Amino acid sequence: MAYRIGFDVGGTFTDFVLQSPSGELVTAKRLTTYPDPSEACLAGLDALVAAGGVAWADVAQAVHGTTLGSNVVIERKARGVGLLTTRGFRDVLVIGREKRYQVYDLQIEKPAPLIPRRLIGEVTERVLADGSVRTPLDEADARRAVRELVAQGVTTLAICLLHAYLNPAHEKRLAAIVAEEAPQVTVTLSHEVSPTFREYERTSTTVVNAYVMTAVRAYLAGPAACSARAGTGGASSSCSPRAASRPPRRCSATRCG
Repeated sequence: MAYRIGFDVGGTFTDFVLQSPSGELVTAKRLTTYPDPSEACLAGLDALVAAGGVAWADVAQAVHGTTLGSNVVIERKARGVGLLTTRGFRDVLVIGREKRYQVYDLQIEKPAPLIPRRLIGEVTERVLADGSVRTPLDEADARRAVRELVAQGVTTLAICLLHAYLNPAHEKRLAAIVAEEAPQVTVTLSHEVSPTFREYERTSTTVVNAYVMTAVRAYLAGPAACSARAGTGGASSSCSPRAASRPPRRCSATRCG
């Protein structure tokens, strides 16, 4: 059996743990470094294996966790995030649901949506609740909407079309159109992120995914450097930084190795 390493990057501290084959633990803690948290990761991991008297070749697995995604959302740090949706559903994020977290407050003010209304575009198409197509995707209209959002500075785009969880054909075609019109724009699709019914829940989940995608992808380049720096010959790997960052809402831990 071989050693395992875990490291978790938080807003203030980065924590490390080394587990021996017999279950014994060696732990460490460092201040998280900004703007590049990987600096603390690399220094802390080097110190951890040295303290444990372990060679990197003996490490079979490195498990990583971070609160980066939730921090980006809470602090609303993302920029250039837009949304494309079915015509007539532009205000789904604003309307939300009827649930009230303060039932008797008639002047309650809900938090503003993560994406401002000016960065929400509409496309002409309609898929019915049984998955059948009532209105085919108007590709000329879709290209117009994509160009308008890009002109306003959108670099990451959430696509959430009505009932796409049953029939994702329009979302897939719209993603292809974005790739043709603006190949530099990163796209996230609702039928991949949250293939369930209820428009507000699916839209808001897809938007959160788009909101953190760029930050998570850039961040994961740091942990990926851990394996290159350490030369973990035997360490396992579950996915690449790009693959791990595609659905960040589901990404609670990634293996670096």
